Formats: sequence, structure tokens, C-alpha cells
Amino acid sequence: MREDGGHRVADRPGRQGLPGRVTASHSAPAAIIRRLVEQACNGGNLTALDAALAPADAGARGVGSVGNPREALAAFRAYVPDARWTIVEQVAEGDTVVTRLRVRGAFAGPLLGLAPPGRPATLEGVAIARFVGACLADLWLQADLLGLLQQLDVLPSLDLSRALTLAQVARAGALLGDASRGGSPRGRPRGGIMTDTTRSIDG
Repeated sequence: MREDGGHRVADRPGRQGLPGRVTASHSAPAAIIRRLVEQACNGGNLTALDAALAPADAGARGVGSVGNPREALAAFRAYVPDARWTIVEQVAEGDTVVTRLRVRGAFAGPLLGLAPPGRPATLEGVAIARFVGACLADLWLQADLLGLLQQLDVLPSLDLSRALTLAQVARAGALLGDASRGGSPRGRPRGGIMTDTTRSIDG
């Protein structure tokens, strides 16, 4: 792991059959992503994104899970006009680079069919980009939408351990109800109540 221009980058061994090591800080894919984040995401220069897509008509077709990257970015910038994108970390190997991103801004547009919240929040996610030469061929994004909705007070904060306990109690109550009605609940062992077919909670 090393620092490069304020970003954390990692070295990964080259693919089998390829000599040497692939260094994220000096690989073309990682550098292109950093340039796109600064110029297109933060600067609003969508022409820079067009130039990275290939062939010339690539902007009209889908790329990975994103569909049309230009339209997706334009829509996001309209919803979050003051968005500031930050690269947290990058890992590159061969023609693929994984980038961990953080976006901060006020969500002034509709989000997932909800009314505009109009309040600042931070969205974190991971982008996986595959290049052919200097051209972006595929792009997959995974974002922490649950965390974002919790920040915007659309969903309550979730304590996963508490949620699991409540689910187990609810399951146990349902099984006890079946037993009191003379049923034979599946997965109920002697001396305990099964929440599934492999784990039990002994009374």
C-alpha cells in the first residue's frame, strides 16, 4: 500500500504469464479513473467521460451495470448539484481497477422515487472498471444505499444483532404457537426450539 496524489493505492501481482507487478498508482486504468472522477464527476466535464468510452458510439449503449454512464452521471449531478467525489482507495490488476469512492453533497432531487430530502449526506460505494487499452469497456457500481437512506432519516438505524434477536424470538413464538395447536413444526428438536434446520435456542 502506498500514497499517490493523496489516494491510497495498492500493488497487486501481475496475472499468471505476465512478467512483473501491476502498480495501481502507475497503471493506465487507475490513472484514467482518477482523471474521470476529477474532471467528469467533480468538474462536470462529461466530454471527458465520452472520450473514455469506446467505440465512438459507446455512450449510446450500456456499460456493465451502469447502463449509459453519461446519462447516469448527468442525472446524479442534477440530483446532487454540489456533490464532491473523493477516491478513498484503488486496487488495480491488469486491465481492471477497483475504486472505493465517497460522495458528499445535498440531495436536492428525487431519490429512489422519494421526495427530494434537501439535506447533506455521504454515499459510499465501489466501482469496478475494465479497460480495453485506454477505453472503458465495462463499469459496475455498488453503492451503500441503505446507509444513505438512514442518513436522510428515510429508514431507521438498524442494530443487526438486535434485529437478529427479534427475528429469533418471533420465529420461536411462531413455533410455540404451532405446537400449542397440536402441530409438528419442522425442525423442532427435543429440548429446544429450532430457528432453522441447523441451529437451536434451548430454553
